[in-house]
Amino acid sequence: MSNIKFPATQLDYLKKQLTKKHAAYNVTIRNQDGHIEETQGNFHENVNEFAAWIMEMIEEIEWPVKPGVLQFNKYYEVVSVEFDHYLADEGIEDKANPGPDWKELPMVTIFVPGKNQIIQICEGDGSNLSSEDKENGIVDYIYYSQYDLSNITEETDGGQIDQTEYVRDKYSSLTEAVSDVLDFAYDNADEPYVVLSEDTPSYPGGIMAI
Repeated sequence: MSNIKFPATQLDYLKKQLTKKHAAYNVTIRNQDGHIEETQGNFHENVNEFAAWIMEMIEEIEWPVKPGVLQFNKYYEVVSVEFDHYLADEGIEDKANPGPDWKELPMVTIFVPGKNQIIQICEGDGSNLSSEDKENGIVDYIYYSQYDLSNITEETDGGQIDQTEYVRDKYSSLTEAVSDVLDFAYDNADEPYVVLSEDTPSYPGGIMAI
């Protein structure tokens, strides 16, 4: 890799990104011609090892070559590093430095007597985040569904509470998010409620999971 030049000034930037051990990475790299490539990869605790891994990825990428031009000194710049917990869920992580096991936070079901409703609270899966959301610092969300007791098979209402940090970094359990959901749904974080269950959903949709 002696023909590759990697800016030493970027080590400080990379070091600042290595804060969430249970996240894999989306890395965007740009070469001297302005061509951009994206790659995905492992968690690394040490910034030098992380930089070395990026260099390996650079070597594996088939960069466009300008015909008739010899480039002995190649320059690459890391444009962005984004955490992706869902990549870690798929097993992309450094086995020598594993983070916490990635398991879906159990769905929480509560009963709100004053509203005669049942609410199910789930961790988002990331599919509802747009590129604009990410540009605005939104990285995760909580989704909740409301059901009237008169018809518990059909969702009456619901909502998405966007988060600027990952849900599992903010809450150890979704029971800790109940007050946020009550505030979002009813404008009253202190609305009385009863926890009915805390369990990972067995199938998508439907209140019959309780």
